[in-house]
Amino acid sequence: MKSNYWDQLYHARISRRRALAATAGLGAGAAFVAACGGSDNGSSKSSSSGSTTKDVSGLVVRAQDETKNAKKGGSYKTRGTFEPSTLDPHMFPNNFYVYQTYSNLWQIKDGVIDYSNGDIDGDVFESWELSPDKLTITAKVNANAHFAPVAPVNGRAVDAKDVVASWDRHKTSSNQRADFANAVNPAAPIVSMAAADDKTVVIKLAEPNAVVMARLARSTPGSMFVIPKEAADPKVLDLNKTSIGSGPYYIADYQPSTGLTLKRNPGFGQDRRGFPFMDQLEYPTVQEYATFLAQFKTGSIYDGTGIRAEDILPTKKDVPALELMQTYYATRLQRVGFGMANDSLFKDERLRQAWVLTWDRDLYMGTVYNVDKFREGGLTVDVVNESGLQANTYAGWLLDPLGKDFGPNSKYFKKDLAEAKKLITAAGFASGVVDNFELVYPARSAAVPAAYFDGLDALIGMTQESGLFKWKLNQVQNYYADWFPKYHNQSMGTFSGVTVSLSSLAEDPANYLFSYYNSKGSLRQGSDSTLDDLTGKAIKEFDTKKRQDVVKEIQRYEGGKNFYPRVGGGTGFSLAWPAVRNREVYRGGARSLAVATLFLDPEKAPLKK
Repeated sequence: MKSNYWDQLYHARISRRRALAATAGLGAGAAFVAACGGSDNGSSKSSSSGSTTKDVSGLVVRAQDETKNAKKGGSYKTRGTFEPSTLDPHMFPNNFYVYQTYSNLWQIKDGVIDYSNGDIDGDVFESWELSPDKLTITAKVNANAHFAPVAPVNGRAVDAKDVVASWDRHKTSSNQRADFANAVNPAAPIVSMAAADDKTVVIKLAEPNAVVMARLARSTPGSMFVIPKEAADPKVLDLNKTSIGSGPYYIADYQPSTGLTLKRNPGFGQDRRGFPFMDQLEYPTVQEYATFLAQFKTGSIYDGTGIRAEDILPTKKDVPALELMQTYYATRLQRVGFGMANDSLFKDERLRQAWVLTWDRDLYMGTVYNVDKFREGGLTVDVVNESGLQANTYAGWLLDPLGKDFGPNSKYFKKDLAEAKKLITAAGFASGVVDNFELVYPARSAAVPAAYFDGLDALIGMTQESGLFKWKLNQVQNYYADWFPKYHNQSMGTFSGVTVSLSSLAEDPANYLFSYYNSKGSLRQGSDSTLDDLTGKAIKEFDTKKRQDVVKEIQRYEGGKNFYPRVGGGTGFSLAWPAVRNREVYRGGARSLAVATLFLDPEKAPLKK
C-alpha cells in the first residue's frame, strides 16, 4: 500500500531534526507571508489544555460575529463527498444531510467565538421541567416549529403527536435505538414518550439520567429526529425516499451521483437570531479530491472544507484572495478495533498495548496536521493525543495523555518497540511476534467514504513496519452490507482479529463514552466491569464538575486498556472565499446550525468578480 501520508512519514524521519529546529516566520515562510499578505495580525485562540496558539504570519483573519449585519439570501456552493444510502433520518451511517434538514427535541448551545461547553437549548421543545424525582420530563412543543413545505405535510406545524410518532418509529426501527429505548436496552434511559395534549410531551425515564436531554440532542444519523406522524404509514410518506423534517433546510432536489440541493425551510422559526440566512445550499457530488481542489480555487466551490492540511498554505499562496482562519480541534477519524470473540488473541490487553506502542503518534499527527510546514509559515498548530474521547469534545473535558494529571498509562502514548516486544513475549509468543490473525477493512472499491483511507496506510504501516504483528489481510468488498454491520462495532456480535473503524461522533462526553465503552453501548468494541461502572456513573451524575472528573478517570483507564484506541487531534486552519461570512463564529453546538449561521456577501469574491 502507498499513500501520500506514508511517503510523508518516511520523509519526515529523514528531515525531522532539521524541521523541528526551524523557527517560525523565517526562510520560505517569510517569503510566503510577503507574497500572500494578510489581515488582522496577532490572532490567537485558547486550546483545551490551556495553551495558546498564535499567528505571527499576518495571514490569519480573526473570526468576527457579524450576525446582526447578516444579509439574507443567496445560494451557497459547497461539496458533497458521498451518496446517501437512504434519506431516512433514523438510520445510520451515511445520511449526514439529516442534521440540516431535521430537528431534535433539544440541541447543544453553540459557543460564540469559543467552543461549546455543552449547555442545553431547545429545538422542537421550547420549554421543559424535570420532576423532583428526576424521572419525568414535561416539555412544550415550540409553536413556531414547522415542517418543510413538501407533500403530504406541506409545511404544517409540529405537534406533540409528531414527537410521539417519531419516538415510536425510532424505538422500533432505528439501528441506534439501543442508545435511547429502555425496552430495547435496559441500560438505555427512556421508558416512554406520550402526548398530554397537542403541545405537551411527557417523557418517562427508567432512572435519573443527567445527560438524557443531551442524548436527545445528538444530531448524527440514527438519532431521535422529529418526523411527521404521516410517516407511520410508508404508503403515505416513505422517509427512505422523501425527506421532510423541521430543520433549517429541506432537500429540494436529489440526483444520485450528481448531488443535491437544499432550500431554506420557511417554517423554521425556532431561532430568534434569524437563522438560516441563505436561501439555498448546493452540494454537487465531488468525490475526487483533485477535482474539488481545482473547483475551490476557481470559486465554483465557496469553502475549503475537507482540504488537506498540507494543501492549506499552497492554496492560499495560489489564491491570495482566500481567507485563512484558525479552527478548534479536529480529530483523526480512524481508530483501531480489537476483536472480542472468545478466540480472539486481542482479548489479552498486553497485545492491545503492544499494538499502540508501535505508533509514533508525534510523527503521525505532525504529518497529517502539517505541523512543521505551518510552523515554517509562521503558524502554530496544537496537537494532542486522545484516550477514548475525541479532541473536539466540549471545552475542558479532554485529558491530555501526556499531561501531568494522566498517570502511569501515559507510557502507552509514546512509541516503544522494546516494551511492545516484552508484552508480546509475556503474552505467550516466544518469538516476540504476533501472527495468525486477520486485519480486516473494506477494499477501496467497496463504496467506502473517502475519509476512511485518509491516512490509513500510514497508521497501519507503522505497526506493520515494527515487524511485531504479521496478519492476513482481509479486504471486504462491500462497506455497508458486509464490513459495517460485522466490524464497525461489536454490538451485533463479536469478531476476531483487528479492524479499523471511522469514528467521529458529536456527542456529550458522558453519553459518548457510554456508547463506546459500556458493555451495553451501541458502538462498543470492548469493555470490562470497571468501564461499565465508570460510564454508568458518568451519565447519572448531575453535578457537572463531578461528571467531568468521572469522564477524565475513564480516559485514564482506557489509556491502559486500549479497547478502542484513538490516535489524536489537532487545531488547524480553514480556507474560504471572502463572500462566506460568519465563519468560525458559532462552534461546537447544534450541527443543524453549522451552515445556517453563515451568510453570503454579494460584494465579495467570488460572487463579485
